[in-house]
Amino acid sequence: MEKMTFKTALDNLCVNYGKYGMSRADFARLLRSGIDSGLSVRAAYLGCKMVSALENGEQEFFSVDDVCEVTGEDRAWVIEQIERILAEDEAQGVNPDEHTIPIEPFKILYMNERR
Repeated sequence: MEKMTFKTALDNLCVNYGKYGMSRADFARLLRSGIDSGLSVRAAYLGCKMVSALENGEQEFFSVDDVCEVTGEDRAWVIEQIERILAEDEAQGVNPDEHTIPIEPFKILYMNERR
């Protein structure tokens, strides 16, 4: 996966989430805060997406690769955790489709609601 630059992350946030009233400078400060805390540019970008969705009552979906980037875990571990959570949901009668979108051969995890 190509490394995300600060400019690309900032441009994407402004285009996709600027409608909620945050300025370019606001997004730049938020991104910089994540990066200064030790996150990669992409992980900081993903955090901004998640916060924006939570703050604005929107749903945001994240790929397995996104989860790996943010958590620092490997793909196999993330997939194992997703499958465990989905099995727990099914055992409790929760429809797993409420939290995922099937993407072969994996599923995307909806992080905003996960434990």
